[in-house]
Amino acid sequence: MKNKQYIVLCLLMIAFVVITSYTPKTAQAEVKMQGQGDSEGFHNQWQDQRIDISNVPSDIDAPDYFEKEPSKLEGDNQIYGQQWGYYSALGSTSTPYHSEITYYSDYNGCLGSNYDWNLKFFYIPVNVPDGAKAASLHLTYHNNTEDPGGKIYVALKRKLYNSTQEETVKDYILEKVEEGEHYTQVSLIGHTFDTNYYLYWFEFTLPFNPSERQFCGVQISYFTTPPPLFPLAFPGVMTGP
Repeated sequence: MKNKQYIVLCLLMIAFVVITSYTPKTAQAEVKMQGQGDSEGFHNQWQDQRIDISNVPSDIDAPDYFEKEPSKLEGDNQIYGQQWGYYSALGSTSTPYHSEITYYSDYNGCLGSNYDWNLKFFYIPVNVPDGAKAASLHLTYHNNTEDPGGKIYVALKRKLYNSTQEETVKDYILEKVEEGEHYTQVSLIGHTFDTNYYLYWFEFTLPFNPSERQFCGVQISYFTTPPPLFPLAFPGVMTGP
């Protein structure tokens, strides 16, 4: 009888050791799997809280096309014609919002996203002349595969130099499904850069999945109008004695 009691006691002790050593690992694995399964949903929820992309226009039905813009000295009177300027940056020159974001730079200046569960926000400072009239955003990206999934959100943003409250000048979604490179043009007509009081930057997000899309570059076109020719030619007449 004692032998049976010893056997039962030993079995209970073994079961206790197995349960206490196995349960934390099992729970940890389940939490990890649940975390991986819910991460994209968490990312989308976080992104939706920061930026409402439900009404942001998309390039899904737009052709791959850049409209040729006027030259810097186009017009009947080239001395007084609109002066065109361009601010350009590669995707690989951007800065991540967080130091733990993992990514890679391709040989062609494109920026791809490594597979992990971090958010993929990047920004590029924008410097253009004060008073310049905005014309267009030229955007280039690359799909590594057919129907890569996910979207690239891009935005031109600004904030007052003495404030942390940001404003969106223009935002857009890049989501074409064909494999290869894509490029699109977004109008900025109607906006005048006020770099005297505002700080400008360009922001983009890479999809929350493996590196199936790469953001390759942005060009911002703008134009300025020279001061009137008459006071330049006859400054004494305008300023007086």
